[in-house]
Amino acid sequence: ILRGEGDPDLHTAELHALATAVVGQTELSGVERLIVDDGAFSPQSLGPGFRADGPGPAYLARSGALALDFATVEVSVTPTRYRRRPQVEVTPAGAAVEVVNRARTGAGRLRVASSTGPMGRTVITVSGSIPVGHAPIRLRRRVADPGLAAGAAFAELLAAVSGRPALPVARGEAPNHARELAVHESAPLSAVLASSLRYSNNFTAEQVLRTLAWRAHGRPGSWSDGVAVLERFAAAVSPARAGDQHFVNGSGLNLEGRLSAAFLLDVLALTQRPGTPAELLAASFARAGGEGTLRARLPQAGDRLRAKTGTYAGASSLAGIAHDPRGQRAIGFAVLVNGGEVANSRALQDRVAAELLRALELGLLRSPR
Repeated sequence: ILRGEGDPDLHTAELHALATAVVGQTELSGVERLIVDDGAFSPQSLGPGFRADGPGPAYLARSGALALDFATVEVSVTPTRYRRRPQVEVTPAGAAVEVVNRARTGAGRLRVASSTGPMGRTVITVSGSIPVGHAPIRLRRRVADPGLAAGAAFAELLAAVSGRPALPVARGEAPNHARELAVHESAPLSAVLASSLRYSNNFTAEQVLRTLAWRAHGRPGSWSDGVAVLERFAAAVSPARAGDQHFVNGSGLNLEGRLSAAFLLDVLALTQRPGTPAELLAASFARAGGEGTLRARLPQAGDRLRAKTGTYAGASSLAGIAHDPRGQRAIGFAVLVNGGEVANSRALQDRVAAELLRALELGLLRSPR
């Protein structure tokens, strides 16, 4: 039985370590199947506002209590000089992923889509064309059923480690008397959230929200229970502004959610309390000119500016902390723009941040916030 409890950052290396530990703890000769237990989350896997149609891009990945590689697979398409069809590889591979290769080697545009097949299988369809001599094209697509996809990958790893055939995979529930063979614990929350805060990983945000719901309510984590947790948080942190917020999911990827700049400032203020867990989150924000969503923005600011970006359907935002050159003073800011060209909105946000940095450098700002 492979049980998941919401880790948003589970990868093949961790599953391989689990498989090695399991093979060292028990004899697999009498094992007939592998059971996937992802009951810590409710059955719904697509967050509110996430589209079920389309090519299944990674930023719209499904959520599940057991999910591998952000509930995605990497699809690699390589042109072949002497064959009509290009070579397609999917990682991680497993019995829950099927590849339909309709692409051709030649001039044109390549299309890669994922869809749901029978029994929760992920169907990767590659069509269109890739020119001869073109570098391999690699992109990520969401899986149809995160739990079954992770279970199939684990079955393959067990087979590789033990030398036995891969076990069939089914969904079920671990009984209370089950003996624990091996455990993988996630990284600390502050490290896990770096994926969401630094790179705007929607999947991570949804996983954390549903884990909060499960831990807070004691029932399978759902978006409605997660939103209730956020509403209580907003009322505690920013009671005067709690009614101005409308939460729908964890990532904000929807057209119904609402946040105010004033509320974001109240939340950012938590990260400035020395010695608190919230203080650790500030280091997880993207750094200006560094890795993440600010890598091409305000590079001259460097460590003086750490912030979180947001972009969806014409709305654009930048919220974070600006520091003076000596790191002795800091000011929180939030710039939210609805409508207009995203490039223009980002330029405006960068100008605001630059002016804040300049004012801090000249000692023009006296407010502690």
